[in-house]
Amino acid sequence: MPCNVDIATQEILKLAEEADPDGIRTMGVLTKPDLATEKATQDAVIDLVKGRRNNLKLGYCVVKNRSADDDTSSMSDRLAAEQAFFMAPPWSSVADRCGVPSLQLRLRELLMEISKC
Repeated sequence: MPCNVDIATQEILKLAEEADPDGIRTMGVLTKPDLATEKATQDAVIDLVKGRRNNLKLGYCVVKNRSADDDTSSMSDRLAAEQAFFMAPPWSSVADRCGVPSLQLRLRELLMEISKC
């Protein structure tokens, strides 16, 4: 879900709630944090990631992909730019849930938990 739109009105959350009413199997992935320029919007996203405003037991992760116009940067360039973005406030307060590497780690952990059952 894009960070720069009202999260509560996202159709995907309604679909997820139908499939997972208790929110125990759904993890949210927020995108485009660079477009969330207003402090109130950033604060709302931070609250979601910190678990203050959500019913998803697996929480949320935030990723920043390269722009649609960027067709020349390498994967390492993109990862470095994403890491630099998330090192700055307000994102630095939830750095453990920000970035593609963090999302990969979280998904790996979840897969391992599921595999042990």
